Amino acid sequence: MADRGRRRGSIIKRLLLLVPVVASAVLLYHLALDDRFGPVVEGRVYRSAQLSPEQLQRVISERGIRTIINLRGRWKGEEWYEKEAETAGKNNVRLFDIKLSPHELPVYHKLISLLDVLATAERPLLIHCLRGSDRTGLVSALALSIELDPPLRALKEQFSFRYGVIPFFNRSVGPLLFRRYEEWLAATGRAHSRDTLLYWMKEVYIDPDGNLRFWIDTVNDRGFDDRHEAVIEETRGGLLIRGWAFDVRSLSPPEALSLTIDGRFTTRVRFRYDRPDVAGYFKLPEPYLREFPVGWEALFEGLSLKSGCHDVGLSRIIDGVGRVDITTDFKLCLKKGGS
Repeated sequence: MADRGRRRGSIIKRLLLLVPVVASAVLLYHLALDDRFGPVVEGRVYRSAQLSPEQLQRVISERGIRTIINLRGRWKGEEWYEKEAETAGKNNVRLFDIKLSPHELPVYHKLISLLDVLATAERPLLIHCLRGSDRTGLVSALALSIELDPPLRALKEQFSFRYGVIPFFNRSVGPLLFRRYEEWLAATGRAHSRDTLLYWMKEVYIDPDGNLRFWIDTVNDRGFDDRHEAVIEETRGGLLIRGWAFDVRSLSPPEALSLTIDGRFTTRVRFRYDRPDVAGYFKLPEPYLREFPVGWEALFEGLSLKSGCHDVGLSRIIDGVGRVDITTDFKLCLKKGGS
């Protein structure tokens, strides 16, 4: 009897071990083969994974699609993108290319661009990314909110297991963003509504870049190369670093902005220069083309750094939020003199 019980227990354990394997196989099959096409709001908003040209043509013809929101971004020269742009063009469908990350919070200016497109684009519209899960789930939830203003739980269903999103296994952009929103609701005692969600995204949300557009131009007048590295000889003197930055929400120089090296050395930046060229690049309104004082410089004195490359970052203090550390891909590389 004891042996029989042990054998039965062993069989049960093996079966239990097979459950996640089978579930994973089903999920992978679903992710790989399902085009995930379906309505968010029938006749108004649809969602999908990346469709083949034939699938896209069929959807446009059958559903009367007038707008496509491509969350993979513009990929000139890539076959999938060129075919999609060609199919959209020959059907007189407007194509918006807005690149989002599936597993990182969206930067503020892209989120606002998305809201503007969702509010004004001609219907019916189609939202898609690669798999139709993470990025598509988030933007489908935003579109659903704009269209129908349903309860919060209905919005979160757009980035649920049904669409291949497993929040407790990975970082997915929909749960990441809405988790922040729900924390703000709880902290402020507010109830969810469409207007509240839109207000939070436009007026409260802070992205991982501190809602900044920025660039680092030079270190001791030495520019950065294509890899965003500035190579200078070791020096016992100071380091003068220049760049520009502005707050996307207010279109103004951010207060309490500092420059960091390796996250250990910090100095406050000082805004000293007009940069109308920056305003022109971002197509800002005419007044900013005359005066846009977003050029800054930061001086490190008595800094002792070893030879090699060092990470350059930014840090911003924001009222009600605190310190936001902003990672960049700029590096200061010191080499020994004469090498």
